[in-house]
Amino acid sequence: MAGPKPRYAVKLTEQQYKELKHLSQSHMAPWVEVQRARILLLAYECPDYSNYNIAEKVGCGVDMVKKWRKQWSGEKIVQTAVEKRL
Repeated sequence: MAGPKPRYAVKLTEQQYKELKHLSQSHMAPWVEVQRARILLLAYECPDYSNYNIAEKVGCGVDMVKKWRKQWSGEKIVQTAVEKRL
């Protein structure tokens, strides 16, 4: 795997996981939300994947992966579109 081990681990509840899974397969949701869901799911399901690996699989920049890993790992920062849908 390319790149160093990620600094921020993504932790999800069962409900968040289900919602992200559903959102990641949506054809009606805005693309940016689908992309975020895919980033978070890959970071959760494959915690040893580097940000580079996730960016490559999702089709986005490494900076976007870093941003969402960091934001999701924060305790009070977690106010994404996914949580608003819950």
